Amino acid sequence: MKRFKFIYFTVFSIIFSITSAQDILMQDGTFNQCSGTFFDSGGAVDDYGTGEDFTITICPDMQDMRVVLDFVSFLVNNDGEDQMVIYDADTADPAQIIGTFTDDLASNPQLASITASDANLSGCLTIEFSSNTFFEAAGWEAIISCREPCPVITPDIDSVTPSVIDGNNYKVCLDDEITFDANATLTTGDLSLVTYDWDFDNGEVGSGEIASTTYSAPGLYIVSLTANYPNCNSETIDLQVQVGTEPEITLTADQTEVCLGESIQLTAQADTVPFEEECTIPVSETTFLPDSNANDSYFSTIPVDCFDDNQTLQDPNDILEVCINIEHSFLGDLDIILIAPDGTQIFFKTFPGGGGTFLGQALDDGSLDPGVGFEYCFTNTATTQLVNGPTVPTGGPTPGQAIAPGDYAPVDSFNNLVGVPLNGDWTIQITDNLGIDNGYIFEWFLNFDPDIIPPDASFEPQIVDENWTGFEGQGSQITVTPSTVGSNCYDYVVLDDFNCEFTETICVNVLPNPEIENLEDLTVCDPTFPVEFDLTVNDSNILGTQDPSLYNISYHNSQIDADNDQNPIPSPEMYTTNSLPETIYVRIEDLNGNCFETGSFMLLEAGITNGPPDNLESCFVNGEATFNLNLNNSALLDGQNASDFTIQYFESEQDAIDNVNGIVNPTNYILTMITSVTIWYRIENNDNNCFNVDSFQLEVFQTPEITTPPQDLSQCGDFTLTQTFDLTQNDAAALGIANTAETQVTYYNTQADADAGTNPITDPANYNPGSVSETIFVRAENINSADCFSVDSFTIQIFDVEANQADDIAVCTPTGNTGQTQFDLTLQNNTVFGPDQDSTTHSISYHISNADAQGGANPIPNPDNYTNTSNPQTVWVRVQNNNDPSCFAVSDFVLNIIEEPEITQTPSLSQCGDFSGTQVFDLTVNNAATLGIANAVDTQLSYYNTQADADAGTNPITDPANYNPGSTSETIFVRAENINNSNCFATASFNIQIFNVEANDPGPIVLCEATGNTGISQFDLTEQNTAIFGPNQDATTHSISYHTSFADAQGGASPIPNPDNYTNASNPQPIWARVQNITDPSCFAIVDFTISVTEEPEILNPPVTLSQCSDFTATPVFDLTQYDAANLGILNAGETQITYHNTAADANTGDNPIPNPANYQPANAQEDIFIRAANVNDSECYATADFSVEFYDVEIILPLENLENCDDGTGTATSSFDLTSNTVTVLGPNQNSSTHNVTYYETQPDATGGV
Repeated sequence: MKRFKFIYFTVFSIIFSITSAQDILMQDGTFNQCSGTFFDSGGAVDDYGTGEDFTITICPDMQDMRVVLDFVSFLVNNDGEDQMVIYDADTADPAQIIGTFTDDLASNPQLASITASDANLSGCLTIEFSSNTFFEAAGWEAIISCREPCPVITPDIDSVTPSVIDGNNYKVCLDDEITFDANATLTTGDLSLVTYDWDFDNGEVGSGEIASTTYSAPGLYIVSLTANYPNCNSETIDLQVQVGTEPEITLTADQTEVCLGESIQLTAQADTVPFEEECTIPVSETTFLPDSNANDSYFSTIPVDCFDDNQTLQDPNDILEVCINIEHSFLGDLDIILIAPDGTQIFFKTFPGGGGTFLGQALDDGSLDPGVGFEYCFTNTATTQLVNGPTVPTGGPTPGQAIAPGDYAPVDSFNNLVGVPLNGDWTIQITDNLGIDNGYIFEWFLNFDPDIIPPDASFEPQIVDENWTGFEGQGSQITVTPSTVGSNCYDYVVLDDFNCEFTETICVNVLPNPEIENLEDLTVCDPTFPVEFDLTVNDSNILGTQDPSLYNISYHNSQIDADNDQNPIPSPEMYTTNSLPETIYVRIEDLNGNCFETGSFMLLEAGITNGPPDNLESCFVNGEATFNLNLNNSALLDGQNASDFTIQYFESEQDAIDNVNGIVNPTNYILTMITSVTIWYRIENNDNNCFNVDSFQLEVFQTPEITTPPQDLSQCGDFTLTQTFDLTQNDAAALGIANTAETQVTYYNTQADADAGTNPITDPANYNPGSVSETIFVRAENINSADCFSVDSFTIQIFDVEANQADDIAVCTPTGNTGQTQFDLTLQNNTVFGPDQDSTTHSISYHISNADAQGGANPIPNPDNYTNTSNPQTVWVRVQNNNDPSCFAVSDFVLNIIEEPEITQTPSLSQCGDFSGTQVFDLTVNNAATLGIANAVDTQLSYYNTQADADAGTNPITDPANYNPGSTSETIFVRAENINNSNCFATASFNIQIFNVEANDPGPIVLCEATGNTGISQFDLTEQNTAIFGPNQDATTHSISYHTSFADAQGGASPIPNPDNYTNASNPQPIWARVQNITDPSCFAIVDFTISVTEEPEILNPPVTLSQCSDFTATPVFDLTQYDAANLGILNAGETQITYHNTAADANTGDNPIPNPANYQPANAQEDIFIRAANVNDSECYATADFSVEFYDVEIILPLENLENCDDGTGTATSSFDLTSNTVTVLGPNQNSSTHNVTYYETQPDATGGV
């Protein structure tokens, strides 16, 4: 068997780590970025490693920003060694620790968002991470972002609804939903990012700009509003809400049950209820005091929260008393201590002291039963301490001497409590230091001076209005009469100054009143006395639709008996009487007898009675007269029930008696001649067949007939309605009536009155109508019968007309002093017509003489364009009624012309300005002559800022010769007024213009460029435009040009043709800029500045990557200075300073140069180095370049295991070996197959050469 023992191993390693350019793995170093993801060293997939100890700083890549880390996952071994520490600084400054974190994200809610503070001007966060050498974990993932510095947040309350604002308090009502509306202001930032949180001090919280809550108990609530801004501190404000108490409302009624129609007196009493803050609630509990153990004391706490925040005890007398109800059989055993909210203590009584004196009526029998406590109070004003107090004998099973109850001084002064917070837990501590004797505490309390309790904590709503609903203004005591049966309820409403409404209701029961719906008299025909009646036949009439089971009916012989429910008729169904008529009284009542009604009916002897009939009349028309005989039915019945009787009519008495040959159609009985006829009637009682027969007369009269229609009447009027008409012109003869001697004619205003013959016109010969057109109704009536008449109508008409006096027309117009112009006379139409006329009812014409107007002759043909013939001139106007042209009226007025100034030209005024607004204009240069006014002597000029003022002649410019305008361009309004009539004027306007221009100092232009030391370069002079223009100018309003001499700039000559690409002629060189107003180029300004060139270093030989190999034992050292100015190919090397930096940002700013670049040890296997080559005369004139430094760790872990195999016996001395079995050993703990390759060779040279 042969063994193959010697194998040479060579391991080559190349490490590649590929991550996103925006992602950062945990490592040593500084990174400037505001995006990407921060991972543990294992990245997004792998765990972090063991034995790590890294410090990384993440800074913003923009100025005045703050880094924010939002951890979306976090899992670090919670073994006491794996932990992350985050600093609010660009270094691991222990004074700036934000927190130390381990375990998971749920255990570290602060990691949800970590931000650099506003006070951290670097804006960086520094993170340290260390892990043990045993276990790995998933690590973390955090989103990187940056934020602006936090704004100042000022929260505010917009409204509290519904509420009443009273000073600092919002007064609200119990159980109302109260809506709070907030807002906030920010000094910077986005207001939409502000969130709001509410603490309503009632156990509820809310969020959002608007939030609501409900208060179910009265009191003072301190509502807190917190405004939050992302990654910033919050700001909180408080407001006080007073929740009102309910008043005590007591309602009483003098009766709780009445009958319908009866009255009740209701009385209300409303009393306010104060709310008093119970600042300290006594502790009442029978508690055994721990005995014989100084470490086991009795503690009891009273929480206090009624004072203002941060309010402290200022005066020891503000604690009025601290009282303890206690019993103990050995005073000397006790320590009694008061502990303030901040822990400050004072001793009321110290151990030992007091001996065996009792406190209270103690039981000194060794039992654990409680005795009777006495109340001992400790005050700042008492002078005797408890141990020196007077004693009193006690009774009970174990008599003794006890300290008398009362006020005592504490051992320590109450002065020791001055300055302690008032709010918080006040605690009493009682320690029984020795055994055997024991005791109990029953209650303790402390009281503060009410004057130091904030006044808003106690309040009492005041009643501002109270009334019974529906009885407003009638006070608290009212009398009501319910109108419905059943429960009738009445509300009393109280309104307090919190605008809270409270309603209390009282109800009374209203019983129904029974009603007697109907009573009928009972009759008997031809009675034989005594006679019997069944009174109960009226029961159904009395009840009507009422339920008989709910009522009792009784009959009585007197009203008094019925009212008092006494002496009822015992057998009303068989009631006998010896005389008629007789009155019977009935009573109906409810089953309780509370509500009743009485009535009566008659017992009568049978027979029939009827009223006398009327004689009937009818008019003879068209040869006949018609009668309705049944018209007498009502008279015959005389109020009796028609259903109880039968009425018939006959032409003879015998037929009526015999009840034969009755008139078949009594409603349409016809006579065919003018005559008088007797008619007989028969009225019969349907119950007993008794009847009466008698007669009445029918009379026929002639009706006057109007054969000639009445004549319509008319008059002219003047809208006064004073005209009278003689209506009797339409008399009987005029109407063509044949029987005039038997006819009376009357006149009426309505058809109904004429038909009824009522309300005739009292003086028809002098009738004054109430309107211009009326219909008059005439009635022709037979003087023997008012029912025989005929009616017709006619109209009366008043044709009104008037010519109202029109004002004279004064025309202000420029006429060239001719005194003639055109007038529109029709403008007078409305005035002349007045309110009662218009062109649809009347016509109007204008005349130059009164005679023409009166005769309606020669009207002016074109009144809307009439040229006057003299000045002044009188014109007459004629108005006539269109319906009756003979009705007209005439008036006159005068035409007068006033000469109006005429402005023919309005030149504008202008000046150059410098944006100072100090220019002054003389507006009076635009005088009457300048304005081209012909009648300048009669003209007064004034100047205004508005057309309205110029038109009204108000607010003239007070000093027009020295007018300072408020803007660069204004319109001035001039008013030219006739001095003889201020209402005769003309206005015009002209512009005044200030053409502002300025040339602001832009400062020099210094270029940093590589020019080969010539000092000559191209300049963009136009970059000075914005500075030279300043805030008041731009290219739309002004032009700018650049010149090489002041003279050229002053004259606007030889402007530089290509100012955006100008090559300087010397270094440095002065340049002049000319700014001129585009609207008025004569307005210009000049400023000069210097242009110069600073030589920029030019890196002609860019650096390349430096690399080394390493073996995991130490970081290799690089000499960065091999890339000095000479090696970089910089021409002006003598004027160039070279520095090296870890970030491009630091290279650009010159910050944080690598301190020892000749011996630089990189923190990572691959790093970018940034070179800054700066001109020593101007550090801002620089160039940058970058290169990488890289080192690659590789090692072979020795010794390696030699491989052996057995000979296969074939004599070849060969066998197969798995060389890779040594790969794990070769790689060791620092390498793996993903980062290093392991290859095997048969010779040392091959392994070394990798071939």
